Amino acid sequence: IRKYQPNAIRQAREKLQESANALVAQEYLKALQAAEEAQRILLKAEQNAARAATKENLDAAADKINLAEAAGAIMFAPAQLTEAIRLYHQAEKLLARGEYLKARDVSAQALTAAEDARLYNVNKARDLASLSTRYGGWKASHPYLVEAEQKAAVAEELLDNPQTAAEGQELAKEAVKMAQMALDHARDYTFQERLDNIYRALNQALRAGANYFNVEEVKRLIAEINAARSEYCTRNFDAVEMRLKDIEAGLARVIETTPLVLEQNLKDNTARLNALIEAGAEDYMAQEVDDVKTLMNRSVVDFRKRDYASSYTNLKEAIALTNRIEERLQEQVYFDSVTELFAQLDKAFHDFEGVISYNPTFLKKLVTTPHGRPAAINLTAGRATPNDFKDTVKDIYLRAIHLKPPKTQQATHEQVVLAIKYAYTAAENFQKLYLLDQVSNQDAYEIIDTAYEQIRKARELRAEVQLKLIDPQARTKVVRAEKIVNF
Repeated sequence: IRKYQPNAIRQAREKLQESANALVAQEYLKALQAAEEAQRILLKAEQNAARAATKENLDAAADKINLAEAAGAIMFAPAQLTEAIRLYHQAEKLLARGEYLKARDVSAQALTAAEDARLYNVNKARDLASLSTRYGGWKASHPYLVEAEQKAAVAEELLDNPQTAAEGQELAKEAVKMAQMALDHARDYTFQERLDNIYRALNQALRAGANYFNVEEVKRLIAEINAARSEYCTRNFDAVEMRLKDIEAGLARVIETTPLVLEQNLKDNTARLNALIEAGAEDYMAQEVDDVKTLMNRSVVDFRKRDYASSYTNLKEAIALTNRIEERLQEQVYFDSVTELFAQLDKAFHDFEGVISYNPTFLKKLVTTPHGRPAAINLTAGRATPNDFKDTVKDIYLRAIHLKPPKTQQATHEQVVLAIKYAYTAAENFQKLYLLDQVSNQDAYEIIDTAYEQIRKARELRAEVQLKLIDPQARTKVVRAEKIVNF
């Protein structure tokens, strides 16, 4: 309104002042009429201004559309040009129908679209140049940026004249080319700069011992760096940049946490060692316990001296030696359990000695009768009957098969179970003495022979396991060493 109807604003203000004066004089009807007149003046002025603005916009839009067509915009910006023409015709229809306010808005949009179509390549060159500066273009590709801006400025002037529009479009295309080259160079420069910083951070992490104490994380980061290098090209810079940010964050985390990894490993191994000492490890491997303490102390000293290779080696040896102490302690617990089972088996043999002490020939005479059929035998000599003997050995056998041996003693355990299984099978056969009257003489003799043979095997194998596999690994108890202090 100020531009197209300035007098209307002045008239409206006069009417509003007149309304205010009438209100002070309490002439309310006159005040209302003056205010309504001011409103009418403004509404009419708005309509007239909108109509004038629409006509001006349409004239300007028509000129820009013609310039865009002359510059070949249909080849470079068909969408913008088509949209400008559509909006132009729509604004004309609205103006003809008297919808001036809508016509003004649509005609302004038509003018903007026409300008976008005319200066499509100029704007594109400037957008690319602006993006290049984001990646440090003034540092990496300054000549290209200057040339792109110069060509874009000249092209914009040429595109404003139908006679030189075609020439201006060619110059705008060259500006786009220069700006794209500036962007590509800037991205390449930025990528290489970021990569150099990452390698410096990686070297810093390696110097801090990360390749010893954060091995998996370092391997992962190196793989990520190689993947980023292989994937990079100027057109997917943004995607690769996200990967670079993750790598940088990972390296910072590695540098920060590497000392913590050593500390945590020392704490964990110290806790394990103290637990083993409480369980009696020093009774069997006192020297090894002391060696673990020494190795962990050396690891800490070497780390502080930045001798990370030696620190890692000492820590690794300390952990490995702790593992051996734990295995040895597990073996001793296992040996103690087997020794207890064998002691119970020996007691069972002793309680059933009244039968076992006989020989098969004696029992065969007992079962032989004049009628040709064997007789059942009911022996009560000793502290246990055949039924008692079987129940006792069965209990020992069940506990043996459920006993979990250390990995190093799997073969030993198989022999232990086999020895007790022989005894259990013999007990089952001795229990059959009650039922010999139900079998033939040959079967009765075979049951008796088998029972005594299995008892013999059980005793021999039990003694062999005890003497050859368990007893040689016994250790003499020593004075307990001082407990290690936590790191």
